[in-house]
Amino acid sequence: MAWRLVAPNHGEVEAPLWRAMLAAPAPMSVSELHHAVQAHPNAIAHRLHRWERAGLVCRQGAQPVRFSLTDSARAANDDQRFPPQVRIDGAARPRRRTQRARLWSAIRVLRRFNLPELLITSGATRRSAEDMINCLQRAGYLACESRGSAMNGSWSVYRLVRSTGPRAPSVSWRDLGFGRRRYLIDPNCGDSIDISPGAAGAALNKAASDAALNKAAAGAARTSAPTATFGGED
Repeated sequence: MAWRLVAPNHGEVEAPLWRAMLAAPAPMSVSELHHAVQAHPNAIAHRLHRWERAGLVCRQGAQPVRFSLTDSARAANDDQRFPPQVRIDGAARPRRRTQRARLWSAIRVLRRFNLPELLITSGATRRSAEDMINCLQRAGYLACESRGSAMNGSWSVYRLVRSTGPRAPSVSWRDLGFGRRRYLIDPNCGDSIDISPGAAGAALNKAASDAALNKAAAGAARTSAPTATFGGED
């Protein structure tokens, strides 16, 4: 059966389809991929043909035709969770950096910052920046060095105390049967940290980050303190 290609508006097709093809032990047909990812066959066929034009997918056999990822597609893509971005004609399209990626890069460069400095450096929205700061602080990645005050117009100052790598941590919700929990996922080290409101782990992570900051500050103070000499020469 030939599927009529359409340009779907469904935004949750490419990533699940890509992961299904990565995990497939053998080439799969459109029908098999439809059952695997629960997306419309037209949407699946549309993306398969686009990837084929880009050299990411090859077809095998007939009745039904089956598809598999090419070796170059598996080797060239750094983040295997998501497919490379390509246009309808198969030409490569640069992947736009997300606000979270820009914020994480800015935090790793600045190391010590306040909110306006982070906004200027990253170009992200204030809402995204405040959420990123909150999540990283609850996960133990940021420590608050000083609290801002509306009375004198000062901003809170944060310091990065845990930098695990260049890839930005993501945040996801999970339903564990007794309520939804919010987790920070670090792709650099594989950690999954519960940052839900009231989570014991989040409180411990924040305490650990504050302790690390205090320890670093105490060490810097000892290093810069003048050395006193007691007694005289015989």
